[in-house]
Amino acid sequence: MTNPHTAALLRAHLQAAVPLAIDDYLRGRRPWPNPDRIAQVIAAQGDSILHRTSHTAAAVTALVEGVACLAFCPGGVDLLGDHYQVSEAQACAFFGPAYADRTVYLIKQRALFETLFRRHHHDD
Repeated sequence: MTNPHTAALLRAHLQAAVPLAIDDYLRGRRPWPNPDRIAQVIAAQGDSILHRTSHTAAAVTALVEGVACLAFCPGGVDLLGDHYQVSEAQACAFFGPAYADRTVYLIKQRALFETLFRRHHHDD
């Protein structure tokens, strides 16, 4: 079972870090992450997000990157009671004319992340 204090700290961290990551992506200050790498880190080290280990920083960073990427998907993403989503105008400006193709890719990416989150959550 997750410590309520840990969940509150994680939520506060995400509330601060995810919008900054989104802004970095939109401004080109951060390269678009590899979803396979994010999924691998979360799958392998997801417990480190809730229980501090030597892998906690890498796992939380991967979670922030994953949530920020999912914010570009149609409908955004909900996590720990918060909703993260860029506007359609921001997504179009970011992805340009290939937005429709990129949207299909992001929908697949979102399905992958949601599958991993569900699988990891049900393992607890």
